[in-house]
Amino acid sequence: MKNAKLLLAAILFSQTNAIFAIEISGYVIRKNEEPSPASIYINGEEIAVASASGYFEGEVPEGDLAIYAEINLPNGTERSIPRTINVSADTTVQLTVAPLRTVTINVSASVNEYGDSPLRRLVIFEAVTPSREIARNDLQIIPTTNLPGFGSVHAKQFELPEGVYRAHLRVGDYSEEWDVWKGFQITSETTEVNISVDDKYSSYPATGRIIDPSKIVFKSDELKGYLAVTGNKKAASPNMALSILNLQTGHYTWGSSLADGSFELLLNGQPGSEYAIYQRAEVDGWNNYQLGVGTTVRAPFSSPKNEKFSTEHSISDSSSSPNNFADAKLFGGKVGGIAQYHGEFDFSQISAGSAGEFTGIVRYCGSIAR
Repeated sequence: MKNAKLLLAAILFSQTNAIFAIEISGYVIRKNEEPSPASIYINGEEIAVASASGYFEGEVPEGDLAIYAEINLPNGTERSIPRTINVSADTTVQLTVAPLRTVTINVSASVNEYGDSPLRRLVIFEAVTPSREIARNDLQIIPTTNLPGFGSVHAKQFELPEGVYRAHLRVGDYSEEWDVWKGFQITSETTEVNISVDDKYSSYPATGRIIDPSKIVFKSDELKGYLAVTGNKKAASPNMALSILNLQTGHYTWGSSLADGSFELLLNGQPGSEYAIYQRAEVDGWNNYQLGVGTTVRAPFSSPKNEKFSTEHSISDSSSSPNNFADAKLFGGKVGGIAQYHGEFDFSQISAGSAGEFTGIVRYCGSIAR
């Protein structure tokens, strides 16, 4: 009997270990890329505390998990945006924490002839597309208050890390329903965001949504074979979802414009590379990063010589590339290799039927999502 009990205990212990046989590990960093000794939460329960270097590891069950990091500091709390992931094997992630701010979102209210409040359904996303919703609330059930200078509103407080967001408001007013999209940036100074139901969203292209190429500059990044594409103030519309596509290799990445319309995007490239930059007011879960008004730009050569040329080619499988911003930030990932070719040639020598060879420099670099 004693042996049977020991066998049963061993079986139960083995089953318990099997449930938590998957290891999740990685690093927690702050927005300035310094390490953070934050606590790691899975499905609302703390599973690990990162070391001074930001590294952590812990065991989790297989399946869908909600993960985030949080640290309480003397001057406030920092938290990462919660992500839902599916794990079936050992997984490595990177979590970025930012100061947590309490912000009141005010949505203009109205009542019908019976005193009922029409639909005010609010969904909040990061200002990137595709993206998953962060919060969802029906605000019409909240009693109205009067906001001086804005009128009657439904007001609700949200706790969000500093960053850029887009709010989707579904408005129902009597017999009509429509969408409102509003972008906002949360900083240490942000306390309120006001959303008017009169700003009806339209997907019709407008010149106001086209990125200004005259306000874009290019700079080589410390990551070999990459360019930082920077938009100065008013280069883009404020608080928009952005994506950039390398027109030669097909690689792309995501970002957001700030409240002043500035942005910075990082993608493989070299002088002579061409890009299409898209900005979208709408955020959804589809991988349609190119849906928007695109602006084509070209990284200039460092000298005005007409003989300079460059080209890039993807030379290995890119099927492992993350296809959304959240996964790229969380998991990282390589998307194969890129051959960058550049040199000088007098193209005036070429005519129909010409044959010959080019000489120049080929540089190989890995395309890393980050």
